[in-house]
Amino acid sequence: PESLVYDGTAKEFGATVTLVNGTKAATMTYYDAEGNKLDGAPVNAGSYKVVASFKGDTLHDGVKKPLEKEFTIERADITITMTPEEGTKFRYDATAKLATATLNTLEGPVALEVTYKDDKGYKHEEPIKPGKYTATAVFEGNQNYNPVTEEVKYQIIKAASSIAFTSEPESLVYDGT
Repeated sequence: PESLVYDGTAKEFGATVTLVNGTKAATMTYYDAEGNKLDGAPVNAGSYKVVASFKGDTLHDGVKKPLEKEFTIERADITITMTPEEGTKFRYDATAKLATATLNTLEGPVALEVTYKDDKGYKHEEPIKPGKYTATAVFEGNQNYNPVTEEVKYQIIKAASSIAFTSEPESLVYDGT
């Protein structure tokens, strides 16, 4: 195999047996780290062994000592895409300004939970009030993917305000009231 990093494809090895009248493909058998025989070449990250063998045919003896090779499929690195973009400024409007986080896997996008802290380090359920916030998404990793953490910093700025007279006195001449 060209790559021994998880990419969603089977990691197949090949071997040939030299015969009097040419070559023939060896029988490839795969085993997991516990020695359990697999149905085919492994796809998922982990430790494996492949055995190349030839039992013989009507004209040739079998190979007495099969070839064995241990190999590892490493976990793949992965990315998290977050919105809003770093440095975004929202104007306060009394609604939560939530971030989204998507884990970009070979199997498709996966939504992740996002946690929030303000610039003083206090946790927030939903950033609503004006201030600076850091949204963080964490993927702990699994059999095929390495752990990854991503964060985005953004700000909620104060809303504009205005003032206007709602009433005026009827007369601006002094009348004692």
